[in-house]
Amino acid sequence: MNKRGQFFIVATFIIVTIIFSFGVVYNSAKSESSYSEDVSSLANSIMYESFQLINNGIYNGTGEKNITDSLLNLTYFYSMSSPTFNISIIYSNQPGFGAKQYFDGDIVELTPTNTSNDITLNLNNANYTFNMTQGYNFHVVIIKETKDERFIAAK
Repeated sequence: MNKRGQFFIVATFIIVTIIFSFGVVYNSAKSESSYSEDVSSLANSIMYESFQLINNGIYNGTGEKNITDSLLNLTYFYSMSSPTFNISIIYSNQPGFGAKQYFDGDIVELTPTNTSNDITLNLNNANYTFNMTQGYNFHVVIIKETKDERFIAAK
């Protein structure tokens, strides 16, 4: 083969490659965001902000009632901004404790069981047990139910 023939073969290969690249259809699929990531992220945000409120309240000496009210207001705000999420909290300053559930604009007082240093909360036929230590404690359980799935974050 002479050099002129090689040039035409290479040029033909390049032109055919360019033509095929124009004809290729790119398929892409966009999936919905994962609710498990949303539930976990929401739980982490609530926990972070609740610890900031507790630390700020202790540092400024605002008192237990103001800290508890701030925690309840924070949780209520999150429940109103995420109405499809079932948000349950347990808060305590030893020896007393309380528990509330926020869902779809409703607030329900919960009655967890207390055994020594543990508090167990029963939600949707599932028990969530949290270790309570000296000082302020705050725990959150977030449940998101879709058609066939249930996503849970307990912190």
